[in-house]
Amino acid sequence: MSLKIIFCPEGLNYEDFSQVDNECFPDEPVDNKEFLGLIHKGCFAAFDDNLFIGYCSINQKPDVLWIRRIGVAKNYRQKGVVVEW
Repeated sequence: MSLKIIFCPEGLNYEDFSQVDNECFPDEPVDNKEFLGLIHKGCFAAFDDNLFIGYCSINQKPDVLWIRRIGVAKNYRQKGVVVEW
C-alpha cells in the first residue's frame, strides 16, 4: 500500500469521488456542484497509488479550521493508517 494525501486535488473526478461518498453517505450524497467547491477550497484526498480511497472536507477561516465530512472506501476502513505532517 502506497498512500498519499493531497490537498485540493486537481485530478480527482466526480465519478471517483461519488463512488466513495455514496458508499459512506447513501442518504445524503454530495452533488457535482458541491464536489467542485470542495476540491477547490477545502478537501484532502487520499490515494493508494492512483486509486482514490477517501477524503476529508473542511471549512476554514484565518483562526479556525473544522472538519465537515470524512469518507473512506469500505476496503480501507479500520486499517490503522497514520498520517504524519
